Amino acid sequence: MFEVLTPGLMSTIQDVGRNNYLSQGFAPSGAFDNFSLRIGNLMLGNKVGGPYLVGDNGEAGIEITLGGLVLRVLKETAIAITGADVSPTLNDVPVPMWKTTL
Repeated sequence: MFEVLTPGLMSTIQDVGRNNYLSQGFAPSGAFDNFSLRIGNLMLGNKVGGPYLVGDNGEAGIEITLGGLVLRVLKETAIAITGADVSPTLNDVPVPMWKTTL
C-alpha cells in the first residue's frame, strides 16, 4: 500500500487493455509498455492478463512515462519496477529494476 506524495507528470494506472471491443469502436487502451507490465505482474505472482481473453485484463500497475513519481510505503509489500530505466530509489538507496523487491 502506498501514499502518493508527488504524482509525476504522466503517471497513470493501467492494465493490458481490452481488444475485444474494437468492433464496437472502442480503442483497446491499456499500458503503453504492455510487455513490461506483464513481466512485472509475472515477477510478483499476479495475474498477467491477455488482451484477447475476455474478462482477463491482468493486474493493473502504475505506468510512469515522464518521471517524478514519489510514493510513501505504508505497508510492507513486494514491488517490481520494469520498463525503461528510471533510476528508482527507496530512502535514497538505489532499487534494482527487473527484480522483485520487498
